[in-house]
Amino acid sequence: NVDAMHSGAGASGGVSGSRAQSLTNRLWEGLSAHVYVFLHQTRLSDAASALDYLLSMNQNAKLCWVAGFSFGAWIGMQLLMRRPEITGFISVAPPANLYDFSFLAPCPASGLIINGTADKVAPPKDTINLVNKLHEQKGITITHTQVEGADHFFKDEEAHMKPMINTVSGYVKRRLTEVTR
Repeated sequence: NVDAMHSGAGASGGVSGSRAQSLTNRLWEGLSAHVYVFLHQTRLSDAASALDYLLSMNQNAKLCWVAGFSFGAWIGMQLLMRRPEITGFISVAPPANLYDFSFLAPCPASGLIINGTADKVAPPKDTINLVNKLHEQKGITITHTQVEGADHFFKDEEAHMKPMINTVSGYVKRRLTEVTR
């Protein structure tokens, strides 16, 4: 699924009512006026096509971000490596135990990686290993946050989903005021 947003309007490719779609919709809340591509279950070529479309609709965009959840985090990072116009990323529950992220050397942009401490699909130890490898790189800043007790889908609205959404929103708002990649 590719969810795309530009200039405050969104287009959704997710299954209506699914937990992943709910997570996607919540991530869009509070973010506006720049180009974002949020990925869940999609192919790299679909993500690249969505990005091409969004950039054609926003030719003067100064920022371009990619965000992915689970498998979409892996696809988003591949897109990041192929598209120099991407200036930031958000990876939610990246499955570093299931997919090889070693292509992120060097990672071209700073970003946020967020996961739950009770994630059994993408165990925290594997996410921490990924973050530690990215921290070794120069010229970028990787921010890592763990939501205490959250599973892969941040199922508990109050205890897990809201803190995750608030972390993402706060991070993006802070980054929008910075001038570095």
